[in-house]
Order: sequence, then C-alpha cells, then structure tokens
Amino acid sequence: MSETSAASLAMRTLARKVTRKWWLFLIVPVVSMGVAVAYIKTTAKQYQVTGVMLMSNTKRNNFGASGEEFIKGVSYLNSSSGLEDEVSVLMSFTNMLNTVQQLDIGITYYEKKNFLEHEIYENKPFVVRLDTGLQVSGALIHVEPNMSAGTYRVWAKGKFVQMFNAGLQRPSDQFIRKLELDKTVKIGEPFHSPYLNFSITFDPGYTTLSGASYSFVPASNTDVASYYRDKTSATPKSDESNIVTIATAGGDTKKEMDFINTLMQTYIKGEQDKQNEKGKKTIAFIDDQLDR
Repeated sequence: MSETSAASLAMRTLARKVTRKWWLFLIVPVVSMGVAVAYIKTTAKQYQVTGVMLMSNTKRNNFGASGEEFIKGVSYLNSSSGLEDEVSVLMSFTNMLNTVQQLDIGITYYEKKNFLEHEIYENKPFVVRLDTGLQVSGALIHVEPNMSAGTYRVWAKGKFVQMFNAGLQRPSDQFIRKLELDKTVKIGEPFHSPYLNFSITFDPGYTTLSGASYSFVPASNTDVASYYRDKTSATPKSDESNIVTIATAGGDTKKEMDFINTLMQTYIKGEQDKQNEKGKKTIAFIDDQLDR
C-alpha cells in the first residue's frame, strides 16, 4: 500500500470516529456556556475605587527633588525619599488600623439570593455587637430571624476556625478544630455560646427579600487592617508629581470610597498632630532660652 493510500485510509477512519461522536460537538459548547453563565450569576462583582491626594505642594523634577534644591546642590535623594516616606506613612499598618477603627468595619454583612452572595454595607437587616473575650474569626455566621415567632436562629459550620480577642481586637493563637453552631434565641436576647457571644439589633423597617438569606463574618480590626493594606496601593502619578493615586477594590463601592477618604483624613490628621507637636516643642525651647 502506498503512503498516499495509507494516509487516505487513516483520514477516513478518523472521520468515521468523529462522526460517531457528533453529539459531543453539540454538548460541549452548551455545557461550557452553562458553566460560564453559572459563574457569572454566582460570583459577586468587584469594583475598583480610586482617590487622589496631594502629598506636598513642592514640585519635583525627574530626579525626585524640587528644582530649587537641585540647583543649589542639595541632595535630591532626600526629597525623593521624602515622598516615599510620606507614602510609607500613608500606607503604614498604624494608619490602616486607625482607619478601620474609625469606620467600625470589623464585622462584614452579606445577603445571598439565587446563589449570588454580596456584601451589605449601609442598609443592613441587623447590627451585631460582639462581647469582649474570645470570638470566632473569619467564619460565616448565618442568622435566620422569625419575626412571627419572635426568635432568631444562628448557625455556622467550619473546620480549624481561628479565634480573636474582641476586647483587645487582636488575633489569638487558639482555634476551633470543628465549629458547629445551631441555636435559636428570642429576639431581644443576646446570643451566647462557647465560641461566639454577641447582641443583635434587628431593623424593623428592613424589607427582607423573598428567598434571601443573611449572614455576617466577624474579624479583629488587626486582621481587617492587614487585609486592606494588602489590597490597597498608593502610586505617584509621575516622577515630577507629588500627587498620589490611592486604589482599592471591593464588592461595595460606598465602603471602599469611605475607606479611601478616611485613610487620607487619618493621614492628614496624623501629620497635623506631628507639626503641632513640633510647634509646641519649639515654643517650649524658646521660652526656656528666654527665661535664662
């Protein structure tokens, strides 16, 4: 048999095999489309939010220094590192932690409907206040109110769940190997368990969506500050600019906007406090010299 005949026979054989499995060519695109639609329908959207901040009124040149300092021969590296130092202070853990404490975002609330779960920031069906002491951290706590019966059910499941000290707002080395919570309590009474203790206030004016479920995730301010520090960036607009663009992303644009605005305000207040302290020390030094 010639090579041409062998190749032709192989092609016909392959064609017969493909023809027998023709239905696969119809099923695969349909299944792929279904998976893609399901992913879109069940995945919460993430939105990027940015803010702009002027760190200094002094214009920098391409070398990082102000033109006046560079002409005079003053080390331009100092000014370049000066902006970097300011950005470092802005993005420091201390500044992040102070921002989180002001916003009171240690507890995150969620609503789930039709398999789509999204964060609730402003209009919440209830507000949770944790007691001091050890609490579970990062676990999804489901809350099911029954207004007609005057009760609410709390349930949660998890493995190797970390704990944190709610009074000190710090993570703990302790963890729960297997978390299983399921308890019904009268509305108006606090919830108590070995791993989670809190009071809850339901909004009587909140309209609960049919088929929707609600939950919350507790975490320490320290963990939330670390989370925001990891996902937030601060970048100068150019080598000659002292304008910094601050960017972060999340499921609720209002929450991310509030975070960026409060982050900038916290930084400005901190710098103002530093300048005021320097002024007080300068006045105290002058007064001391005059008294001699």
